[in-house]
Amino acid sequence: MMKINILPTSTPIFSVYNWHSGLQSIILKHPDALPWIYSNYIQIYMNIRPEITFADFYLNNGLIHTTSCPFIHQNTISRNVIKQLTSFVHFFIECLKSGYYLYLFVDVSYISGYSRKNKGFHELFIYGFDVNQEIFIVSDYINGKYTNFTATFKEIEDAVESTVKENFNHLPDVEMWRLKENSKYDFDLQNVINELNEFKNSINSAQRCRNRTTLNPNLSFGLDVYDTVSKHLIQVQEFDRKIDIRPFHLFYERFKLMCDRIHYMDKKNYILDAENYFTIYKNFADKLQIARNLVIKHQITNEKSIIPKLQSIIELVKNEEGVVVEKMIKDISSFDDRIML
Repeated sequence: MMKINILPTSTPIFSVYNWHSGLQSIILKHPDALPWIYSNYIQIYMNIRPEITFADFYLNNGLIHTTSCPFIHQNTISRNVIKQLTSFVHFFIECLKSGYYLYLFVDVSYISGYSRKNKGFHELFIYGFDVNQEIFIVSDYINGKYTNFTATFKEIEDAVESTVKENFNHLPDVEMWRLKENSKYDFDLQNVINELNEFKNSINSAQRCRNRTTLNPNLSFGLDVYDTVSKHLIQVQEFDRKIDIRPFHLFYERFKLMCDRIHYMDKKNYILDAENYFTIYKNFADKLQIARNLVIKHQITNEKSIIPKLQSIIELVKNEEGVVVEKMIKDISSFDDRIML
């Protein structure tokens, strides 16, 4: 029996949620990974319901980013089915031996690698095992930082078993992700233009994927997400709540990724005035880094004066990015004309 098996991983280039980081850690070794990332991850969405301040990138069919990724073969199997057939530990080992990474929900209170702040159910990425030490090699966010650590076989068995006993329905299946090494992807300039346009006009991107996903009427898209965050801040002020840092972190990571995308397109001569665009988006990233720090300060001190500061940053960035994206679409769209010269 294979005693140790650790599947190859890379350091993610941006971090928002565990599914982004896990997916990137697999695909970044593929030579076409960056062209795919830079062709996507532009449009964003957020739930408009005040009790759900969740925001993320919108990638073809929403949260199921692995099914949109051309480099991943995905299988899923119910936790209940696994439990009827064998132990979770044995099943996970066999998957890893076959080259499948694992993505699943666990009860982290059973895993010693988490801090006390991380109690409850959360996604976990598993990419290796050591039979001699009876451990799995795993990744997740610990205190806001994407971290690689180990969990014992018993910890993982108990952590998954708890989700079955509690009948935890979010992500009820264990997902198995395997790299398609022979897959290909060319940078998709038209998709960049389409996503920028949908972002600028706050278009519900789920409309073009309606045959693959259920339309949710409670979502805002693109520039409207800034307004949704502003409404969240108003509610925080009115009801003395904590600010959700997730939308601010998404904005920050998106701006950093836009800087990388601009560099890439500049090298390929896909964009005019790249240096100016880079400077603008670097400035946006700096503003959102300040905003994130203000959110953290508010969470600790509940200082009321922080809210209008955040509102000012959000309004300024929204107005400026709307203008910038409109110009960027025109500059990128002129690529076909430029290559004919």
